[in-house]
Amino acid sequence: MINTYFTEEKDEIMRQFWGKKQAKQIVKEYFPDRTVAQLYKRARKLGLKSTLFMSEEQKANNKILRTGSKHSEETRKKISQNSINNWANPEYKAKVLPHMIELGKSWVGVEKGEEQKRKLSEARIGVTWGNHDEEAKRAISKAHKGKIVPEESRKKLSQTRIRLGLASGDKNPAYKNGKSQEPYPMGWKFSLKEKIREMDKKCVMCSKTNEEHKQEFGCALCIHHIDGNKDNLKETNLISMCRFHHLKIQKIQDSLMEHFYSITEERANKQFPSYQKSELNEASPRS
Repeated sequence: MINTYFTEEKDEIMRQFWGKKQAKQIVKEYFPDRTVAQLYKRARKLGLKSTLFMSEEQKANNKILRTGSKHSEETRKKISQNSINNWANPEYKAKVLPHMIELGKSWVGVEKGEEQKRKLSEARIGVTWGNHDEEAKRAISKAHKGKIVPEESRKKLSQTRIRLGLASGDKNPAYKNGKSQEPYPMGWKFSLKEKIREMDKKCVMCSKTNEEHKQEFGCALCIHHIDGNKDNLKETNLISMCRFHHLKIQKIQDSLMEHFYSITEERANKQFPSYQKSELNEASPRS
């Protein structure tokens, strides 16, 4: 559908005042039958900057003032309650919702800039997904009850699980002929695992401590067999790792074996300083 509303004359008004006046003011004075969302959409098509009304110096000053600042608990409660009250009002909802939908549509297909991608990535660092409390789990379950997932969406979800290493069986990239189902030997005991954790103190990949791991995952650090052989219980073949990296490391295990062995040998040197390097090599499963 061809847009006949924004003529060349109206586009010229946009170019003249965009960034100099508030968007609401431009709507009120020149486009009374348009919404702010429609104006933003038009501005993007004309290549006008969406960051309005501030010089670079003002932006820098605002950033300094906002850094580290947070709303008080009382203010947060007031904001939350005001939002709940507003959305409970049918008139407010009828007025605002169409504008929000229109604004959302205007962003469809818009490519995120590298700076925006970087900020989104940094904001997600350390975020653990799926640790919902029981109440949240029940709410999510109720919301999805009876929902039919289209076949295309099912395929996308399946591909994502495979890519992230979450798929089971031979669809998982770390699958090794059912080796995970093989039983552990008699010597694989709690005392041995605790000894390795005590020596390493932390995950060798991310330095997460045993206590931090218990808080995040509800269990102690995993113990990884460097050579992938469950029967090899030599201390130089065992190393501490968090659950996240223990799952990920299976796909690139061979490329990191030498690095892990150097860590366990250094650990043995500290524990038994009287050892000679030749004796350590004899104790290593590489021999």
